[in-house]
Formats: sequence, structure tokens, C-alpha cells
Amino acid sequence: MAIAPSIDAQSLAPETGELWSKNTPGISDDGLPGDELGTAVVACDFDFDGYEDLAIGSPGDDFLTVLDDSGAVNVLYGSPSGLGAAGNQHLFQNGDSAPEADDRYGSALAAGYFDSDFYCDLAVGVPGEDLDGDEDVGAFEIHYGGPSGLATASTTFYQQAIPNHGSSPEPFDLFGATLVAGNFNGDFWTDLAVAAPLENWNTTTNSGHVIVYHGGAAGLSAHSGWSQARVDLQDGEEPGDEFGDALAAGDFDGDGFDDLAVGVPGEEVDGTVAVGAVQVIVGSATGLTGDFDLFYSQHTPGIFTNPETGDRWGSALAAGNFDGDDYVDLAVGTPNESVGTELDAGAVGILYGSALGPLPGSYESFTESELALPGDSEAGDQWGFSLATGDIDGDGFDELLVGAPYEDYSFINAGSFSVLYGTAVGVSEQRYQRVVQWFTGVEANEQADYFGFALTLGDFDGNGQDEVAVGAPGEDIDCTTGCVGSAEDAGVVIVMGNGALFGDGFETGDVSAWSTSVP
Repeated sequence: MAIAPSIDAQSLAPETGELWSKNTPGISDDGLPGDELGTAVVACDFDFDGYEDLAIGSPGDDFLTVLDDSGAVNVLYGSPSGLGAAGNQHLFQNGDSAPEADDRYGSALAAGYFDSDFYCDLAVGVPGEDLDGDEDVGAFEIHYGGPSGLATASTTFYQQAIPNHGSSPEPFDLFGATLVAGNFNGDFWTDLAVAAPLENWNTTTNSGHVIVYHGGAAGLSAHSGWSQARVDLQDGEEPGDEFGDALAAGDFDGDGFDDLAVGVPGEEVDGTVAVGAVQVIVGSATGLTGDFDLFYSQHTPGIFTNPETGDRWGSALAAGNFDGDDYVDLAVGTPNESVGTELDAGAVGILYGSALGPLPGSYESFTESELALPGDSEAGDQWGFSLATGDIDGDGFDELLVGAPYEDYSFINAGSFSVLYGTAVGVSEQRYQRVVQWFTGVEANEQADYFGFALTLGDFDGNGQDEVAVGAPGEDIDCTTGCVGSAEDAGVVIVMGNGALFGDGFETGDVSAWSTSVP
């Protein structure tokens, strides 16, 4: 039985939520139907002022209103009062390749210190990029940080073949569909892993491939290519594996070098089709090495779950330190997991780090029903579709955020997300929250908002505690310029901070819209 929480317990406070759209006063853009703002989000300090900033992907944005789905990124800058419209930017593809229809620039984002200055840089995935007549080959672009924020010119454009690390650009590779930043060789610069999850490796259809770029004084340079076809990795490539469909980086073994976790949601294991897997490639002084890699699935001893066809374990990944020890832990999303008779209800598991890497014997699995969240696990929720980590309450333990953008709350696919709080013994089953788009100052949820589609955390006001940014790319907003009536699927992002639980009127809200339990 849950015990009533103390009024001093610091938790995520939805009543602090601020809604940002392209129609927010001061934003240098206009919201139009199908923009899908909030498809991707990432936080970093792009102008080195001590406050983290927020980049928001809008892959459905139409460049100059004529290039359908060419894509864009909106950037909001932090300050002592949090994110504001001052200095906000509207970025679009500006490298060696001009914006084109269906590029979907902004579908994926990552941030890190890729060059020799103190300004965080932004990597933008362009998975729909066409090259040399081939459709949806994919690419990515770097916008460099500076004292005035991200550069709108002098960007760097990357594609698979320059230089070639064993993969050749092919139609529908979707290179740049997944990105993650990490320091795999322990030097002064951030490295970047970029996936082409539908790469046909050795003619093996949609087996997937990842290229790792090392940071340096002059920026990123390609270092190594990875697929399951490598002789130094466990398992082998198979059609439909989708190696790289999800990525996460963290020092899981505590040796000072980040390791790369690669989701392989289409993996067939012991005859179970598309049950999914996760492969961890360890870092070293020379970068990622295949000398020691770890392969996990729901069939791995110690991972006590029910492997079923189509689970797609590893569809989402996130790295965080949930128990405050010397090792980063790995969260694994299984949005297509069935819970009882509820198909695609979703589940999330955690592999805790150790000197040997993530330990299968430490695996913990969670579902909405097990946590007694309102609504329980329901068919089609896809709880675990998106994941993020960060320290919301400032206690030194990371929290795990779990998105369920297809959750039905009053409306079909309105969406939600949950917060699972970290403790000295890991993620707690006794302290958690579920948040839906239903609180003061923010427009109520609607059908197909997909609230929780993308999640990130950042300290936007410099108070030492992370705020949460949540994408709802299906949100409809009012038209202001360029359309009439409602801009369907224009998208929004909602940013919320922490506060005293049950304080400041939170207790007067709709109790079915949230849940919390603390020991």
C-alpha cells in the first residue's frame, strides 16, 4: 500500500508546464499543418552561458512553404528564468546539399562537443536525403555552437560514402535516422554514432549498420563502421535485424570510456522472430572495439521476461545512473510487448552496470500495470516507445522517463509519459508518476497528439535540477499565417520543472491524470 508522500518531496510538477509551438509569441517561424514539431528533442549549452538550451526537430516543416517535409529545427535558449523566445532560431539544411522535399531534416538529434571550442554542437539527422538519384539514402549535418548560439552557415554535411566504412549508400538506408553522442575513446572531444538501420549489408535486406565518428580539434571524422557481419562481434546479420534502430552511450563498465549500446529490434533469437536484442560494444583508448562485446536478448539467462514474436525488445534505449554507483545503467524499451492479453501494451527493463558491463542478473522489468499507474497496461499503449534519463529532484540519482505516445486518455493516441525515480538501490517501484497533457496553462489533450513521442531533460534555468521537455508532434494548433482554421499535426513541446509534490495546487488536479507513490 502506498504511503502518502511528504509535502517536501521534490518531484516533477506538471502544473509548471509551458507550451511551446511555432505560434508562440516571439518564435521566428509559423506553425503549419504537418510540421510535426516535437518529433525529436535534445538539450545542450550551445552558447556556453551556463544554461542548457533546447533543440526541437520538426521534420514535416516545408521549406519556404513549398518543399513538403524538407524539415527544420527550432532552438530555444535557456536563461535564469528558463527557456525563452529571445534569440530563438529556425534552422534548416544548409550544408553541401540544399533542402529538398521529403528530406525530413530534424527527424533525429544529438548534441556534443565535437570540436575544440567550449560550445556544444548540434547533429541533425536527415534520413530522407536523396543522393545521386537514390531515394532516402540519408545523411546528417552539424551546426556548430558559438557565443551567439548555433551557426546557421558554415555547417558540415556528412554521408555514408565519405569516407566509406564498408557500407555503400543505397535507397532507403535511412542513414541518420538514429544518432547518439558519447566519448568512446576518453579524449577531450565528443564522438558521434550514426545509424542506417535499413542498410542492406552484404545484400542482407534491412540488416542495419552504424558508423562512428570521432571528435577532434577540427570536428568529426569517420573512424569505424559496425554491423553484425563483423567477425569480432557476436551473432550475425540477418534480414530485418535493423541493427542501430536505437542507440545509447554510457560507461557501463566504469573504465572511463563510453560504450555503445545498439538496439536490434528485428533480431530473431532461438527461432522467435523479431523478438529483439541489444548489443553493447565497449569503448577503449582507441575507441570502440570488438575485442569484447555483449549480446543480450529476452532469452539471455537472468533476463526474466516472456519473449514473444514481434516484441522488438531494444526498440528504445537510454543510459543513466539510477543507483548512483560508479557504473552507468541501461534502460531497454519494448513497446510491442504484450502484457497479459493486451497486445503492444509495452514494457521497460533495466540492466544495471558493473565492472563486467550491464549485468543480465540485475535485470528489472516494469509495466504500467505492475506500477499500478492509472489505466494500467492497455493494448496499443506502446509504453517504452521513447526513453530519457536525468536527475529531476537533484538527489544524485537519475530518473527514467518512459513515453507512451499511443496511450488513450480521454482520446485515442493522446499520449502520456511516466517518471520512475532513482534511488540508492536503483529505479524505485514505490515512487513514480504518470503525466498526461491535462494541466493548468497547457492546452488539453486531443486525439492523436502523441504526447510523449520524444523526451529529453535539461537544466534550462541553471538551478542544478533538470527540467523535462516532452514532444507532442500530433498536436493541432490555431493557424496564424499560411493556413486557415486549425494547423493539424503542427506539433508542440511542453517543458515542465520540479516542485513540492501536492504543493501549489497540484492536489486539486484531475487525479486520474497522474499518479504518484513514495515510500
